[in-house]
Amino acid sequence: MNDLPPCRTPCFAGGIHASPRLVRGAGETTRADQSGSALIVGMIFLLVMTMLGVTAMQTTSLEERMAGNMRDRGISLQAAELALRMGDSDALAKTPPDSSAAGVFDYLADLAPEPTDHASWAASGNTRAWETLDKFSQFKLTKTSSSTSANAAFPGVSSQPQYWFEKRPNRTEGGSYEAGVAPTVEVYEITARSTGASGNAAVVLRSTVIN
Repeated sequence: MNDLPPCRTPCFAGGIHASPRLVRGAGETTRADQSGSALIVGMIFLLVMTMLGVTAMQTTSLEERMAGNMRDRGISLQAAELALRMGDSDALAKTPPDSSAAGVFDYLADLAPEPTDHASWAASGNTRAWETLDKFSQFKLTKTSSSTSANAAFPGVSSQPQYWFEKRPNRTEGGSYEAGVAPTVEVYEITARSTGASGNAAVVLRSTVIN
C-alpha cells in the first residue's frame, strides 16, 4: 500500500494531481465575450446624433424657404396694391379712357381677359400704361408712355406690376321724389397683378370704382 499524502487539489485515481481550472457558472461572461460591445453602442449613439442633426438642418432649411416665400408674397401684394390704386385714379379721371385705349375693356362689348391666366398679362395691349414711381418724392406718380418704362421702379420686384380696367354697365344711384330721376353713374372694375421679387408669387387684386 502506497503511503501517498492526501490530495489538496482535485486528483485522479492513483494520487496523481490534476491542474486546477476555473469552472464558469451559468450566466457569467468573460472579457473575451465583452470585446466590441462598446464600439457597437458608440455607433448606435453616433447614428442617432446624425439623424437628429440632419432633421434639424432640414427643418431650418424649410423655415428659411417659408420665410422667403412669405416675404416674396408680401412684396407682390404691395406692388399689386399700388397698381390697383393707379387703376382707381385712372378710372376716376375727369375723362376716363374709352375701350379703344390699351388696357381698357367694356363688359358689354369687349370682355376683359381671364386674370388668373399668365398669357392674359403677357399679351400686348392688355394692360394700362405704367406710372413712374418717384421714391424720393413721397411716391409721386407721373404718366409714362409704356407699361414697362425704364423709369418705373417699384423696388424689389422682378417685373413691374400691371393693371387693366373694365367698364361695367352704368347704374343709377341716389335721387329722390323732389329731385326727380336719379343720376347715372359709371362703374369700373379694376384688376391688378404682380409677381413679386421671384416672379413666381403672383397676386391678383380687384376693386370696383364708381365715378
